[in-house]
Amino acid sequence: MNAKKFITIMTAGFALFAMFFGAGNLVIPPYIGLKVGALSGVAFAGFFISDILLSFLAVVMVASIGIL
Repeated sequence: MNAKKFITIMTAGFALFAMFFGAGNLVIPPYIGLKVGALSGVAFAGFFISDILLSFLAVVMVASIGIL
């Protein structure tokens, strides 16, 4: 593997790690659950759409276009 391909793979790997496992993903969901109480299903749906689904769609779009 040449150096340019290795750097590209490492950059993409670190970007995906930061996008999916950032500090906000560790702190904000428990805080939201604590604040909403009985409406935890609605809070989970909002978090799922805004964080998990949009992140996944971004990865799929970049992979389908092929531009990094």
